[in-house]
Amino acid sequence: CRSIDINKYSGVKKHLLSFGKERLEQSGKPGSRKKTGNDWFETQDQVAYWKLFDQPKIIWGELSDQAKFTYDDVGHYLNNTIFMLTGSSLKYLLAVLNSKAAQWYFEKISTTSGMGTNRWLKYKIEQLPVPVPTEKKEKALTELVGKVLTAKNEKTDSSDLEKEIDSIVFRLYNLTFSEVKVINPECALTEKEYNAIKID
Repeated sequence: CRSIDINKYSGVKKHLLSFGKERLEQSGKPGSRKKTGNDWFETQDQVAYWKLFDQPKIIWGELSDQAKFTYDDVGHYLNNTIFMLTGSSLKYLLAVLNSKAAQWYFEKISTTSGMGTNRWLKYKIEQLPVPVPTEKKEKALTELVGKVLTAKNEKTDSSDLEKEIDSIVFRLYNLTFSEVKVINPECALTEKEYNAIKID
């Protein structure tokens, strides 16, 4: 409810009325919408969070075969099958959420669709333990994510950058090299190279 004077928007009012005012009334009567204190042309529920859509955010779809979190800083509005996350340290979180470590974890806890995809539901995402980085390491990962986003926008290869991010995230989780090889058998690093990655 945003206290809009619908009479100032005659075209919108006419369009809405074409569906039938009785159907749009929020009276709870048969054939109408659920009972609320809002006017017939307003949303049913309070949407005080609507300004968050204009802020930088991480967005992802409910159904996917792998982690497909992305960064949005141009104010996209989303439908009911897309989730969003706002706040601070978004690019750092994006690095963790799209990592091989997180992918492995989500496959253990996610609900399957039964069609080869998982349901990336909000309450499942909230279960991911996120390592707290040093300021230096957060800055490094944020910069790497920025490079990946630039590469994606320019449609250039970002696979080496993504592998570098994966390796750093593995180290932030304090995983041993043998554990990394279980999660990511394709890891091209040697044990010595992996252990040399600084996480301070």
